[in-house]
Amino acid sequence: MIRRPPRVVGVAVCAVVAVALALAAGVNCGSRSAPPNVLVLVMDTTRADRCSFLGYAKPTTPALDAFAKECVVFTDAWSSGPWTIPAHAALFTGRRPVRLGVVKPWTMPLPESAATLAETLAGAGWKTGLFTCNAWIAPHVGLAQGFQKFDPVYLDAAGPSAHVAHDRALAWMVGRKSEAQPFFAFINDVDPHAPWNPPAKFAQQFLPPGTAPAEEADARTLIPPRTTLMYLGLEPFPESLRATVSGLYDAEIASLDSEIGRLFDGMRAAGLFENTMVIVLGDHGEGLADHGWLEHGILLHRELLHIPLLVRPVGGTLRREVSDVVRIEDVFPTVLDACGVPIPDGLDAQPILGTAADAPKGRVARANERIRLDYVEAVEKARSVTAAVPLRVARRSVYDGRHHLIADDKGRTELYDVKADPVEKHDLSAAQPDVVAALRLLLDPE
Repeated sequence: MIRRPPRVVGVAVCAVVAVALALAAGVNCGSRSAPPNVLVLVMDTTRADRCSFLGYAKPTTPALDAFAKECVVFTDAWSSGPWTIPAHAALFTGRRPVRLGVVKPWTMPLPESAATLAETLAGAGWKTGLFTCNAWIAPHVGLAQGFQKFDPVYLDAAGPSAHVAHDRALAWMVGRKSEAQPFFAFINDVDPHAPWNPPAKFAQQFLPPGTAPAEEADARTLIPPRTTLMYLGLEPFPESLRATVSGLYDAEIASLDSEIGRLFDGMRAAGLFENTMVIVLGDHGEGLADHGWLEHGILLHRELLHIPLLVRPVGGTLRREVSDVVRIEDVFPTVLDACGVPIPDGLDAQPILGTAADAPKGRVARANERIRLDYVEAVEKARSVTAAVPLRVARRSVYDGRHHLIADDKGRTELYDVKADPVEKHDLSAAQPDVVAALRLLLDPE
């Protein structure tokens, strides 16, 4: 197991005692006789507005459409950052990335002193397993802390895939069935991430009619620095290519959805759904050129921060939609609450369902993005130092359920009324300075 400093052992021991007492009293997790298993599955780089269970017109998520009928569906869930490390840091700790130091500089790993969900559950008696297709979810980044089983699927010779990750995760979960201890499994599926290279049968379903084979092949190979140069206007970016990328992206989500459906079928066949809390979410979105940027990172617009979030409690529930603001960091205390494990003090999060959940009304979602030196250096190498200047911008944002403020370190602001303008095309910052001023007070410190 990836270990953390000894100072938290007392917390873990307290958690074990609390769980034991709850089980003895028969009140843990809805008066069940055994604590629940937990599965958290991240659809890496998946936008909320591209999921058909959240209203997207194209059938990208038929398996999750069916699964959502048993879930609490959070329709206004936001991430804490536009890429892997800050988003997962918040997911695993219940704290905003700026408080953990993982956004300054951008390569800063999660500190060992940060108590993670895996560490907390392991200390309370859960077996923990991590199956990751994303190389950022790894020990050198601090995001494997607390996992006794670490499976770096991204090292697979054939490349990372949900198919491989799900087979390995299912085998591990089935292997835990005969044990007295519950399990916590975490899966990161990176399929929707660039390059967008879905199986042909899904691409045929979602690509625009008449897409030229050469343009499809071109879109399937788009990666930085070319995508960054397109954003800066230094490489041509035809509208047809944007549409092709959009179709391939939808196809990637549909392909991943089919693999999630296969995993869930396997879990049901193995009897694992009977006592497993299942959470499916995105960690951040993808730009798809809505604001000029094809990928993620750099910007903080809604397409990068609004994420899908489904929570199926043990036993399932009739679909219920929650439209109030929730944050990716809220998953941490939500899981602990469902498992009867004490929730640590000092979090930036609250449970969003279960016995300790307060109504989520009034919450705000904050995000930060520092200067991405990887993109800067790539553009400098490909073009010049001057060409990369527009990338040397840090941004912060806050969303209150209606208005979304984005402020950069050059003094510029953008303000959007998300309810009236969900694609954030109409900047209201000049017209509503009072709203800008009020939201500025809620931004994380620079």
